[in-house]
Amino acid sequence: MKIYHDLLNHILTNGKERTDRTGVGTLSVFGYHMRHNIADGFPLLTTKKMFLKGCIHEILWFIRGSTDVKELQDVGVNFWNSWVDEEGTIGPGYGKQLRNIEYITPITPKRFEKPKDLPSLYKDLPPIVKRDKPSKTAFEVGEVFDFGINGKGVLLEELPSNESIPRIHWRLGFIDTGHVCIVKYKGLQELKVKDPFRRSVFGVGYYGDTDWKDKHLKLKINTWREMLRRCYHNTCNNYKYYGGKGVHVSNDWQCFAVFQKEVERIPGWNLKKDYPSDYSLDKDILWLSNRYGKDTCMWASEREQSANTTANLYFKSTSPEGKEHTFSSLGELNRNFGLNIGASFRCLNGKLKKHHGWSKFEYLTPPEGHVFRWRIIDQLKELVSSLRHDPDSRRHVISLWNPHDIDRMKLPPCHGNIIQFYVNDGVLSCQMYQRSGDAMLGIPVNIASYSLLTMMLSQVCNMVAGEFIHTIGDAHLYKNHLDQARLQLTRECRPLPKMTLNPMIKDIDDFKYEDFTLSEYDPHPHIKAEVAV
Repeated sequence: MKIYHDLLNHILTNGKERTDRTGVGTLSVFGYHMRHNIADGFPLLTTKKMFLKGCIHEILWFIRGSTDVKELQDVGVNFWNSWVDEEGTIGPGYGKQLRNIEYITPITPKRFEKPKDLPSLYKDLPPIVKRDKPSKTAFEVGEVFDFGINGKGVLLEELPSNESIPRIHWRLGFIDTGHVCIVKYKGLQELKVKDPFRRSVFGVGYYGDTDWKDKHLKLKINTWREMLRRCYHNTCNNYKYYGGKGVHVSNDWQCFAVFQKEVERIPGWNLKKDYPSDYSLDKDILWLSNRYGKDTCMWASEREQSANTTANLYFKSTSPEGKEHTFSSLGELNRNFGLNIGASFRCLNGKLKKHHGWSKFEYLTPPEGHVFRWRIIDQLKELVSSLRHDPDSRRHVISLWNPHDIDRMKLPPCHGNIIQFYVNDGVLSCQMYQRSGDAMLGIPVNIASYSLLTMMLSQVCNMVAGEFIHTIGDAHLYKNHLDQARLQLTRECRPLPKMTLNPMIKDIDDFKYEDFTLSEYDPHPHIKAEVAV
């Protein structure tokens, strides 16, 4: 880990004295860059013994989305003991920002007029020569065929056989829609030719030039048919909540072939592929729209949809510690903190001032012309799906720095302010920007933690771990760590250890402490240093 020693040397040589919130004081440099190739060995310091158990449990704690410090204390990890709030948490810090960002946003609903008439699909056809019945053995240009529910078609042209078409075919035009296709003799003889542009699905939907080899065809067709059913099938149980209230489908999406392509481009498609039963098409979360279309829809989780039903009245109250909290409903407050629903309503109506220390019960009122939408974002789940399905994307980014929640955190995120992943030929690399780095105690843990995260993501995305690239804003040594840093620099770096992950784990949420095995680790003795709080 000569790379890390270079950092210590750089701070000791070039660092400037600065004051800081702890009162200890630091030697500090601004803007430092390190690259660790995970293939060369697991980047765990060898010039002092590292507490790897703490690194592993902490990264698993983040991945679970937890902020409860007791979960770490129960396994003997005390990194966060100095930053615990009255509820035993670190506030809405690392884990919450990684897995469960929640916020309320006011939006102006998007409203569209329902088309009175369906758009015509008719295309000009040549003059039609009508005959009473089609010939049994031979067909002529101008003959009209009745294909039942698919409508009538007219033969436009005979196509002689050639190398690519060994038998005679015909070009047929459907009279109702104008769709032109090539048909075989058997199809004409048995009157079994389908018109993919005929509105055969609940009177409005048609299949168009569908890609029948699409590997997600069944998922898309089921979603499309259900969307049309609730908007246009008046015997459907949900029709009164959708079509009965003017909800409709955009003209483009009435054609399945268009829907088939565009539905992959709306937010959340990768998540729908990975978790098909957890995500469904939603037109209300982004815009509270009365129309299904590419400009109004997203794939939303069941949890996010349930927080945005018309029955939910967004609610706020002040905790016993004096902090204001927002909830998707009064019921959520009661469930999360064990309050009695009757007492909560009495607080809401002004008949009771406090209940279990909670006060100031009130519903949120959106600005005029707006409605509230409750957004719930799982950054890690979105990242994994993006890496799996769109590895060349430049949007593999996570940020744990959420200005909305900073004031409620016991310690704003020192690391993970921007985390970006990059895939090249199946090799996954991670670059992390860290606003503030304690070079003696914090940075060695950060190097190990983000290298572990890169390895875990590589495994569940069927990739190989590449580099961990570490960019630090304020890199510093506390003044009570200077002697320890000098001592560490006198020690010779030893070969890096090897880290092995349980190869059976294929989901980022399934990793446990027992799934990590470190071997060939031969460090120098531990160097004790006090944490500056």
